[in-house]
Amino acid sequence: MRVDCLAVCYGSSDGLSIENMNIEGDEDAIELDKARARYEMYKAKYTNCTVVNGNLEIVSLIMAGNTTFDLDFLRDIREVMSRTALLNYRQFI
Repeated sequence: MRVDCLAVCYGSSDGLSIENMNIEGDEDAIELDKARARYEMYKAKYTNCTVVNGNLEIVSLIMAGNTTFDLDFLRDIREVMSRTALLNYRQFI
């Protein structure tokens, strides 16, 4: 009998937010810096996660120029206990 080990992580219902970051500069640069910070948070949170206890929300990843965000860190997720949303994933030049 095979038993898989599950890595449970907590989704967005745990109140994580980085919206109040103090980043100075022009508006596009600020949005890109916030998107990079969000991406690093998501990557740290969901890498090797197999079960998300709560919502799986990936929001406001804005790409500029040759900046891309690889979502491959989500590949191990097998179950989400609540909702899944990919919102405001866009590119500007």
